[in-house]
Amino acid sequence: MLSKRIKKQLLIIIVILNSVTLTSQTIKHYEGNIHIDMDKREVIADFTISLDDLSDIDQLKLYIHRSANSLKASSNSKVIPFQILEESFVGEDKAVLIQSKGINNKQLTLKYAYSLDSIQDKRFLYNKDWLELNLYTAWFPFNLDYGFFSYNLNIELPNTYKLIGSGTVSNKENIWEIKQNIPFLDIPLIVSSKLKTIIVAKGKIKIHHLNLDSSSTKALKKSLQLYHNRLNKVLGESNAASLTIAVNRFNRSTSYARKEFISLSIKDSFGVANDKILAHEIAHLWWNKADVNTWEDWLNESFAEYSSVILQRHQYGEANFSKNIEELKKTIKNLPPIYQIKKSNAKYQQVVTYKGAYLLYELENLIGRKAFSTILEKTHQNKIRRTFDLLELIEAEFGSDVKGDVNKKLRE
Repeated sequence: MLSKRIKKQLLIIIVILNSVTLTSQTIKHYEGNIHIDMDKREVIADFTISLDDLSDIDQLKLYIHRSANSLKASSNSKVIPFQILEESFVGEDKAVLIQSKGINNKQLTLKYAYSLDSIQDKRFLYNKDWLELNLYTAWFPFNLDYGFFSYNLNIELPNTYKLIGSGTVSNKENIWEIKQNIPFLDIPLIVSSKLKTIIVAKGKIKIHHLNLDSSSTKALKKSLQLYHNRLNKVLGESNAASLTIAVNRFNRSTSYARKEFISLSIKDSFGVANDKILAHEIAHLWWNKADVNTWEDWLNESFAEYSSVILQRHQYGEANFSKNIEELKKTIKNLPPIYQIKKSNAKYQQVVTYKGAYLLYELENLIGRKAFSTILEKTHQNKIRRTFDLLELIEAEFGSDVKGDVNKKLRE
């Protein structure tokens, strides 16, 4: 069962992600050259943003931290004018308004400086031992209405510092490259000179931690290895490259997950509620095939969520399982149907994650645990990414009545 603290963390994440209306795909990709000076506590950013569809937009609005200064906008090396609006999305940002007609070849470049001391969000205040930048600190120009995006950044750091984040990370001397080809809504990264690293699951999972006590480290490593081995045994080999986990003991109010990346803040020691979040994210090494831009994403999110419930059932027993199911039942009360739910729906994330997970629980109850385990295995092995194909699999295994029952629940 999720603790009140973890519920609060997840609520903050859901509120931000559900602010997305996605009326059209506008931002496709970021290319960036970034210099982070830890002594001067400053970020110098040079972003080139590739845009997709400006046909319905007269003005492009991008949010950036209100401390961003020396701001310059250009398109194909031609300077273009902009307007600053005193408008905020995450609490300490401002809006940059640019006329779409000034943007050539769907390329926009923004250059600026960003003071790390100006971050007021208590969850992510400047810390020379753990600098964490993400959507919440508005360190890159964003607008969640403009859709999911990929990115490729070159980041210059002091020699003694290391970078981790969501995506593939490599470095040559003090230049770090981070590439993320899976579209999402954030560019999270952590910079530190004091990270300790633990490698689990033959290198597929890497834990980077700061000030973590030995008992938490041991418990964390044990759970990760146990869950990875269990899923590998039940489902077969995963098709994801890696999972990066950053853990601190700052006891802040927010932990969050991004594509192949988790930032986890714990209070005193690693516990069952933290374990639940990690189990979900480990499961995404298997459940990641469906289109994240449509309602089919429930095949990623709900399968990962219910896998975490099953993993904890195996680890902590039936009482823990019953508590998790009761929590799911309360969470999905009065939620709209899963079937073809739009990403613009304020309840989207809860539906594709929790309502879908409860549907899987009902299916398991209907066909039995052993048979349900077979469905999970075949869904993964057959690389199913559409609900239509899942329903066909269920019909082939259990008949049209079971298929009809699942199809009905998707629409309720």
